[in-house]
Amino acid sequence: MSSIAKLYDATKVLYDHLQQLPDEDSREPYIEQINDMLDKRDVIIKEVKAPSTDEERELGTEIQKLDHDIRIKLKTLFNQINMDLNKLKKQKNTHQKYTNPYAATSNMDGTFFDKKK
Repeated sequence: MSSIAKLYDATKVLYDHLQQLPDEDSREPYIEQINDMLDKRDVIIKEVKAPSTDEERELGTEIQKLDHDIRIKLKTLFNQINMDLNKLKKQKNTHQKYTNPYAATSNMDGTFFDKKK
C-alpha cells in the first residue's frame, strides 16, 4: 500500500469521526481520539512522496477535499469549546457576584478622604 493510500485511509477515518459531534459529557475522550488520529496522520504525511500514478493523483485531490472539510469541522468544534468556556467563565463570575455583591468594592472600606489642601 502506498503512503498516499495510507494517508487517504487515515484522513477518511478522521473525517468519519468528525461527522458526529460529541455531547458535552463525552467531549474529552472525543478530543483525545482526534489528537491520536492527527498524530498518526502527521507521521504518515512525513512519509508521503509526490504521486507517480493517476490513481495516486486522484487520491491526492480527494485527500485535499477531505482535509478542507476536516479543517472546517475542527474549527467548528474549537469555536463550540470556546463558547462553552466563555459561558462557564460568565457563570462563575455571576455566581461570585451573587454570593458576595460587595467584592468589587473591596478596596474601598468606607473611609472618606478630604481632598482639600
